[in-house]
Amino acid sequence: MEKINLPKASKITSPNPVAIVCTQKTDGSTNLATVSWYTYLSYNPNMIAYAMAKSSYSGELVRENKKVIITIPSENIKEIVMKCGMHSGRDTDKISKFENAGYSYKQYKNSSS
Repeated sequence: MEKINLPKASKITSPNPVAIVCTQKTDGSTNLATVSWYTYLSYNPNMIAYAMAKSSYSGELVRENKKVIITIPSENIKEIVMKCGMHSGRDTDKISKFENAGYSYKQYKNSSS
């Protein structure tokens, strides 16, 4: 995966494709949530807004950790990506769903803005 700056990201993601919001669970594992709306608020400082229910597990994790990674998945995993939005990460290990379907997942630990 290539890390790119926000202005470049805004060019390649317009109009918005479905995205995955990645958040860190309390046990250090990753939670995934599918979002279909996000927008770029600022390039300096980097700011992105996305729509998610305030009561969602991912929303809780973002408020606790103050960190989030937004990634744009490829079309070949669209069925799995859409399933990420159908179950709460509070009760489901969504990463295992990717692995069970034969896809690999790489944990990123030191993300920054």
